[in-house]
Amino acid sequence: MSGGGMEGRLTVQNGGALNFAGAAAKNLYRLKLVNQGTVRHQGGILYTGATPTTVITNAGLWDI
Repeated sequence: MSGGGMEGRLTVQNGGALNFAGAAAKNLYRLKLVNQGTVRHQGGILYTGATPTTVITNAGLWDI
């Protein structure tokens, strides 16, 4: 993801990856993110929250 927003539910499976790259802001609106693989935050501001709030369950690697 290089910019914009996400909402809903997203699962990063074991062996999978989610990349937040580039200088643009990323918005996680009402997102339920389950990380069992790797999330890479490689640039830009990462905004979370809304009503209901964003929930992140991290059982993998969060690489900043």
